[in-house]
Formats: sequence, structure tokens, C-alpha cells
Amino acid sequence: MFSPVLFRFSKPKSCLVFLFFLSSFQKEVTSCNTLFKCGNITAGFPFWGEARPQPCGHPSLGLRCQKSTNFTYLIISELIYRVLLNVTATTLKLARQDFLGGFCNASFSGATLTPELFELLPDYKTLSANYQCDPSLHYPSNFTCPPKGVGLVHAHQNDDYHGKCGVSFNITVPTSYAPEEKALNITHLESVFNEGFEVKLKIDDRPCQVCKSTGGICAYDAATPVCCRTNSTSEIKCTHMIPPPSSGSKRAIVYEFLKNGSLDQFLSKKKPLGLDVTTLYEIALGLARGLEYLHHGCKTRTVHFDIKPQNVLLDDNLCPKVSDFGVAKLCEKRESIMSLLYTRGTIGYIAPEPCPLNRPLMNRVVEMMEGSLDALEVPPKPSMQISTMALSESSCLSEVKSNNSEELI
Repeated sequence: MFSPVLFRFSKPKSCLVFLFFLSSFQKEVTSCNTLFKCGNITAGFPFWGEARPQPCGHPSLGLRCQKSTNFTYLIISELIYRVLLNVTATTLKLARQDFLGGFCNASFSGATLTPELFELLPDYKTLSANYQCDPSLHYPSNFTCPPKGVGLVHAHQNDDYHGKCGVSFNITVPTSYAPEEKALNITHLESVFNEGFEVKLKIDDRPCQVCKSTGGICAYDAATPVCCRTNSTSEIKCTHMIPPPSSGSKRAIVYEFLKNGSLDQFLSKKKPLGLDVTTLYEIALGLARGLEYLHHGCKTRTVHFDIKPQNVLLDDNLCPKVSDFGVAKLCEKRESIMSLLYTRGTIGYIAPEPCPLNRPLMNRVVEMMEGSLDALEVPPKPSMQISTMALSESSCLSEVKSNNSEELI
């Protein structure tokens, strides 16, 4: 999924901030094409672990490999689960590790699967179990574990048992399993636990498939899935992955929402100007820094060709961001001349020489060059003037004087 590049030009200490991730994250992302491998288990996105750094998967889907046994484990709600079958992008088969060591030796923890991430498949169901029950009473499907006392397993929540038993927890079993009506057959139940159960991940893998189909790498920024690519300037750029529509083939380009809109709204005569001269100067300086970076700071130079107020977006701090690279062109060699097959840009904002309609005739140019200064048309006086005092107090100007080099964050 593609999203146009946005650059942010900040006021203090740095002239350019990429809106995505720090270099340490970018280095880890390059390893996300590597799969997790442990025994017969192989896993990719949205899992991480071993050779796959944490940014390669969801924070709660970290796999651990026990080298001595080649068993794979996943921690969910502080409980350890063994992964029994090969992991796919949508389903996996799990078994609670504490139940594999004998039912009466289990922790009997009440923790459950994370509902935001996992959904139990229809072939399985959840039963309730109670223990530390009153031993003088009779319970259906009862069991006795020496350290935990009398307990029972039942299919439905029953408030009567909560008053007669101390603790309750849930167990997951196949839908075909039914606890014995009288005494619970613990050996049978343990064999059911050994078979495990299947869950479906509530993570839509379609955005990742789209990302991979376009040469991208699927990763995570915290709990948000992102698609990362190496662009023409050898930098890794990551954008949020948004699930496609449930039906149809519609595609959308998603921009970061900037509530201050574009610069032209502040320069329009239809609405009052809400920016002081110093702020306008810092916006212009930030924009100039951005263009300087595009022209000289990148490995491959980028020429925007359509710089205008409508394409300068302002964030919450009024830091400018260059947008809309639809007519931009890459300059592979560091040359000062670039050939164009057609006019690029918006009439009224591009230089006059690329547009034949606005280009003055040569005789007019000669007349201006040979004529007197009095014959030249004087441009109108600017509506705003920047005083020397305003410039000297500008933080951006002070920064330029003190730092001749750019700092990339």
C-alpha cells in the first residue's frame, strides 16, 4: 500500500525529521523477511522471535524456541502455550504448558486468551472448572486434587458453585468432549489437553499481502502494522497498513491528518491571516530547508516541480511538510541541467521558462536588457515586511547561523 512521502521541517536543532521511525528501528526491519524456525514450526508476519526482531511482529505474538527440545512457545496473558502445529498467518494450534504436566499439577490460572487477538475455532468450546469446593457436598463431574481439594467441571456458569467453591478457571476442549457425569476421568481429560486446540488470529493479513506484492516488508510500530520499503534515496520509509474493504477492489491513498491544512488557507484573502511575520518566516525557512535536502541531501536528488502553498501542509506546531510528489522527478546524476518532455507544475507557480505560454519573446527580453531602469515595471510593495528585529529574534535564523550542517533524526 503506497502513501505519498511527507517531510517535516522542524524549528529547533534539526531542519528535517522523517515522520516514521528511528534508524535503529529501520535496521531491525531489514531482518523481517527472515522466518522464525524451530523444529517443525515456521512462522512469519505477524509473529516475531529468534532471528525476527520484535518490530517484525505484534508485541504480544513473540515466539520462543527451546533449543534442547525444538519446542515453540507463546506467552498469552502470562500463561505459556506450546505451539503444536505449523503456524500460518491466520490460525495456530496451542496447548497450555501447565496442563501438559498433569492436570492436578497445573496452575489452575483463570487467565484467558486475549480476545482482541484470538478467536476460538468452532470445533472447540470453553468449560468452567471450580476447585476448593465444600467436600461435604456432591458435585457432578467432580475431581479431587490433593493440593487443591475437591473440584468439578461443568459446561455453564452456575452461581451456586461460586458460593460453594473457592476458585474457578476455564479450560478449552473439543466440542465433542463431555465430562463424565459422576467422577471426572482426569486421564481422559489430560489426553484431551495433549491434543491442544485451534485459534484464529484476529489480524487481517490482506494488507501484508498487498505490501509484499509491491516489494514491501511487513512490520509493526508498537501494535500498529506498517509496510516498509527502501525508497530511491536508500532510506527505509514505513506507512501504516489499513485493511482493505471487505468486498470489492477499491484502493485508497491515506495521508496523515493535519488539522491546520495547507499554507494557502493562511494566505488567502477570504480568511483573516492568523500568523505573525516571524512564524511565516520560519515556515518559509523550513520549506527552504526541505527543498535543500531534496536537492542536495539525498543520495538521489528529487525535484518537486510543483511547490505552491496548496502543497505545503502544516502540522500542529505549524512545521511545514512538503506533499504531493505526483509530478516530481528524480535526478540520478548530479547535473545542473534536466531535460523535460512536457511542462510540469501548476501555471502561475512554475518558472516562466518551462511554460511556452508564459515565456516572454526574445525581443521583449532584449528590450528589457537594453532599456533603462526607469522603463522596468516595479513590482507592487509587499503587504508584509519583515523587520530586522524580527529576523534577529527568529529561532530558525539563529539556528542557521550557529549550525551550517543539517541533522537528520
